[in-house]
Amino acid sequence: TIFTETGEKVFFDKNGDPAARYDLLNWQQGEDGTTEFVKVGFYDASLQPEFQLSFNNISIVWAKNEHQVPVSVCSESCPTGTRKAVKKGKPVCCYDCILCAEGEKSNKTGMAQECITSI
Repeated sequence: TIFTETGEKVFFDKNGDPAARYDLLNWQQGEDGTTEFVKVGFYDASLQPEFQLSFNNISIVWAKNEHQVPVSVCSESCPTGTRKAVKKGKPVCCYDCILCAEGEKSNKTGMAQECITSI
């Protein structure tokens, strides 16, 4: 452990490397149209695991100036009794939910494979 001029502790691992420390920055558009880099959290590997990552989700601005976290899929999970059918020309996360044929079932939400024959 070494103390810097500002009183900050610096830790080194067994190889003599310092612990990773990063500020988490969010690119936001200012009122005048300029890009601003707003600190929304940090990562500090020298802290206990449960305290290494910290961020303020409220201050994050997502694409299109949204304050809600965007979803990473364009289709919701298919309900029980249906199966996924990929939409032609779309990413694999985009699909329709199609009812299983008579005598077939899917007993889990979000089944990726075809419906199975009921026993």
